Amino acid sequence: MGKSVIVVLPLALLLIASGQAVAQTPPTATEAFNLRIRCKQMTDQKAEALAWHEMTVADGASLGMSAADVARLNDQTRPEVLGSASSSKYDAINNRCYVRIHQHTRRQSVGRKPFELEVDQVYDAQVDELLAHAEIKDGKKSGTIWDQSYKGNRFPGGDAGWEAAITYMDDLMADPRKQ
Repeated sequence: MGKSVIVVLPLALLLIASGQAVAQTPPTATEAFNLRIRCKQMTDQKAEALAWHEMTVADGASLGMSAADVARLNDQTRPEVLGSASSSKYDAINNRCYVRIHQHTRRQSVGRKPFELEVDQVYDAQVDELLAHAEIKDGKKSGTIWDQSYKGNRFPGGDAGWEAAITYMDDLMADPRKQ
């Protein structure tokens, strides 16, 4: 045991130091199934966290607001939900959980012009990192790819930014069995 351990350890350290990963054993079918379920749960939690929530009377009171002020604020900021969806993808090769959130709302603010907003976002749920964001606000498109490993232009702006971000999200979330 003595010499083989001495030889293997420096080799593993050399591979890690050179940026080459030591092969990871893929999850078993049961483990992958459980990881997909956990990924879906993380997606549901993220979608709930990003959804609009009314301010409670207690939260308003902590800011010096009356119950009537809280009700008025909630009425002024409550969006009309035109559509929403979320999806998850567990990537067993990279052991990552990706979450895609879509929200389409219309907002009617007192004293302000109403606007329509459609937002798509993809997150790496395990580290809660936004990887890409695309939106259409009153017909104006924009998008950004925040993923540092993305090889293209991450900040093209305007329609090109929206198109790049949507394409990135579609590719990331695609089912590898259908490619």
